[in-house]
This record gives sequence, structure tokens and C-alpha cells, in this order.
Amino acid sequence: MKKIIASFILLVVLASCSEDIKDMKMGELFQEGFSGQNVKEKLSKQLTSDEHEIYSAGAKRLLFSDSENFKNMTVGDVIENQRVYTAEIKRQQEEIQQQLDKLNSMVGFKIVKKSYYSQSYDNYNALEIEISNNTEKTISGVKASVLVNNMYDDKVQNLAFSYDKEIKSKQKITSEFMWDCNRYDDESMELKNTKTEKLKFVFSTVMILFNDGTKEKLPE
Repeated sequence: MKKIIASFILLVVLASCSEDIKDMKMGELFQEGFSGQNVKEKLSKQLTSDEHEIYSAGAKRLLFSDSENFKNMTVGDVIENQRVYTAEIKRQQEEIQQQLDKLNSMVGFKIVKKSYYSQSYDNYNALEIEISNNTEKTISGVKASVLVNNMYDDKVQNLAFSYDKEIKSKQKITSEFMWDCNRYDDESMELKNTKTEKLKFVFSTVMILFNDGTKEKLPE
């Protein structure tokens, strides 16, 4: 009888040890103590380092974005959900980058001069920018932004601007754009006080409108 009891206990212990953490529901993990030592040991022993990283990211995201369904998901579900989510984000980023490259090839930008204007209580940073229409069509409007970095590639300021006049095919125009400069704003003051040659300008075209009614723009 003692041998039978001992064998039964051994089977229970082995079954417990061999329980696949990926099959456990998040609600069960909460009951065990989500960050308890027992749960941590199971996760570290049964998941690869890659799976553990994916699980951690997925659990944090789903806990706040889909808390009701999250409790009924297994650890394996969380890992797979995060993999799908990460793949979709990567796809979206690649799509945006491809469209951005296309837009930037259609319109070119070049800094001509940086200036500063003070008018009564209003102060402005200004950039004179050359805009090139590299397309075969007449452009009726361009919306873009310029990321200004210092010589160490640290962000100084990100500035949005638009040009709403016609630019003929293969034509280059020059226009000056102004932004508020506030002495209490570190970013605008750094742009004002830094020499142009010490700055780097990275342009991103957001939207191009053509005279024929068509347009090209970044994905939403």
C-alpha cells in the first residue's frame, strides 16, 4: 500500500514538473502570483530567452489594451499574439519608409540660409529652403517637415512647413519659412544660437498635391 501511495505522489510531482507553462492561462498565473518565484522559475526554465522577451512585451501590452480577453489567453497565446503584432508593426514601418523614400525622390529640399527675426514681442527662427519638383507634373502644394539635429545627431527641433504655390515640372523655387522662437524654449533657442554649419537638416515629405487633382502622401 505504501508503495502505491509513494508511486501516486511521484506521478503527481512529475506531472506538476512537466506542466507546460505555455498552456497556462494568464488568469491562473495571476492566482499563483503573477510575479511570484514559482511562476518566474517556470517561465525561465520552459521558455527560451527569445520567447521570454516576446512574452514579457506581449503581456505588458495586452494587460492594458485587452484586459478581459487577456485573462483567458495562455502564455503561448500571448507569445503568438505578440509575434503577429510585431510583424504587423514592422510591415507598417516598411510601408511608411517605402512611401517616404518615394515622396522624397519626387521633391527635393536644400537649406539656403538660416535667419532670426525680432519684431516687437514676436521672435522667429527662419529657414530659406530650396524646393525642387523632380516629377513630370506641376505641383500645387507640398507639406513636409525638417528634423534639425546638432553635429552629434541629437535632436534640436522638428519643424513642419508647407508650400501652397505652383512648382512646374523640374522647376526649383526658394521660399522662406518662419517658426516662433521663444526664449524660454530650449529647442528654438538652440536653433537660433547654433551656426548653420553645425546643424544637420533631415527632410521628410508628408504630402504632394498635383495640379491634375492627384496626390501622394504618407500612409495614415
